[in-house]
Amino acid sequence: MHASDLPFHGGPDAGPDPEFDFSSNANWLGPAPALIDQLAKARPDLYPDPGYTALCEQLAQSRGCDARQVVVGAGAAELIFRSILSRPGPVLSFSPAFGEYHRCAQALGRSTRSVADESEFLDSIPENGCAFVCLPNNPDGRLPSGEFLAEAAALCRARGSRLVLDLAYEPLCQALPDLPEDADWMFAPNKPFSVTGVRAGWMRCSGLEHADRLRPLAPAWCVGTQGVALLEWSTTPEASRWLEGTRTRLWTDRDAFASELSRRGIEVRPTAANWILARSPEHAWSRLRSEGLRVRDTTTMGLPGWLRLSVQSPQARSRFLEIWDKLFKR
Repeated sequence: MHASDLPFHGGPDAGPDPEFDFSSNANWLGPAPALIDQLAKARPDLYPDPGYTALCEQLAQSRGCDARQVVVGAGAAELIFRSILSRPGPVLSFSPAFGEYHRCAQALGRSTRSVADESEFLDSIPENGCAFVCLPNNPDGRLPSGEFLAEAAALCRARGSRLVLDLAYEPLCQALPDLPEDADWMFAPNKPFSVTGVRAGWMRCSGLEHADRLRPLAPAWCVGTQGVALLEWSTTPEASRWLEGTRTRLWTDRDAFASELSRRGIEVRPTAANWILARSPEHAWSRLRSEGLRVRDTTTMGLPGWLRLSVQSPQARSRFLEIWDKLFKR
């Protein structure tokens, strides 16, 4: 299978459901039973508050900001689209990177640029555009320094651009640098709480004016009642306790998986979150998929020759190794 044949997002496809899905970075220890109960109580027969007033208050309290700085959206991808739509200029990101930054930019007719290192990123910050930094970066897991982020935020402000920090994996990361207040922070709790089918995210904008610009760019009721329930529950002490109880297990399982692959002579790159990178044999994506395993080929993210593999259960990892040995062991 050629790179052009790969699903752009790299996850779900039109084939039969896989036996195990290593392409999604959702927390395999979830979803929490309490969250499932909360989602079940969401009223599908009612519209949510179109202004999401109480929800924004709750989200703001969780991050110590003004509720007027909070914008909710139908997942991080929709908020990326709106962020780019709000500015007339180009889009900048690291390479490799999550493909939605450039896909959304191209859909809106914006020019894009990808750079490999922090110095080039700072030199390339556009006028009146958007610069995206994912922490940790998807797929290579890099974590920039706090000093770099502060400088990037200052340069974006000076050039009329927005620095958007994509924090989709923040709760699954072992350590993060200090985040600059003068950047937009974007959250997607469906991955850490393992309910990726519920499309809901939110952004803490660094200024009221920008938040006011983003809100009318969304369709009415862009987040449904289940999405509201997820965002509400994600800020509760119960959610924090459940998440904290999974983090050490995720990192332990990640390291064990990396070691199991390395012992087979496979080149592995660990990350600070709940996935690893493994060097990919030719056509590995399609061959593994034909055996009931879904993985993420990172070619379309700007990193050819690698697979992104999320941490999964011991049963899933054992099955992966069994199939890998069958297909690629010499």
